[in-house]
Amino acid sequence: MLALVASLTSVPRRRCRSAPGVRAGAARLRPVLTLAAMVFTAAALGGAAAATHPTAPEDFEPGEILAADADPWFVPHARKLGFVPVEQVRLDALELAVVRLRTPAGRNARDALGLFRQAFPSVLADVNAVLRPAAAEVEGAARAIGGWAVLRSTCGAGIRLGMIDTPVDENHVAFRGREIVYRSFLTGSRGPAAAKHGTAVAALLVGDPESDGFGGLLPRATLLAANIFERRWGGRARGQLLALLKALDNRGERDAGAGQAVETSGV
Repeated sequence: MLALVASLTSVPRRRCRSAPGVRAGAARLRPVLTLAAMVFTAAALGGAAAATHPTAPEDFEPGEILAADADPWFVPHARKLGFVPVEQVRLDALELAVVRLRTPAGRNARDALGLFRQAFPSVLADVNAVLRPAAAEVEGAARAIGGWAVLRSTCGAGIRLGMIDTPVDENHVAFRGREIVYRSFLTGSRGPAAAKHGTAVAALLVGDPESDGFGGLLPRATLLAANIFERRWGGRARGQLLALLKALDNRGERDAGAGQAVETSGV
């Protein structure tokens, strides 16, 4: 499925170099941001096989599948098999059209997926996997791990970071004077998940160096924060694969011809 590795090889080091330990820490920053990037995992996306053969009801949206191709030519033919189009999304940056299909009557998502793949082998299809935030709570450790104990106030200037996570509390003390552009990509009618997780990751990336315990790695970078997680199943945060694709496509459109940009999230 999708995987992303965050890299800061294009960061102008002169903006951070005067701080003690920055030069040595730069070599260690890539794995730190890679760790920060894996801020959520999908129970049904633990691997391609897991996504193809979900085993638990919470691993995927019941009664629907996703189908993607350069053009949704398959829709009228799928209707004849009992599939009902619920939503069609054009992902221009990814050059794909994704269709969310309700499964035929009497068929669950797994069985319907097999039927669809047999009928349309050239079309990329899968369940609409459910994503879960997953990370240990470690406060104030980002710069220490990367060896960036002290930073210049201009560190990260001119860099754009993309983060896909839960909502971000833009009023948090860690974001005073920070540049954060926030957008939600929720697919359904449920409300957004709690902002704790996304706020913590955003602080790790661009938090105010002067805020106790929340200093970010690149405090002067612009953070493009996207939420794909909604509140459901007893208040737990859950996201959908389709919402993730929308967020990734939006990042691709923003990054086109935009100079330096680093994506810091993925599954």
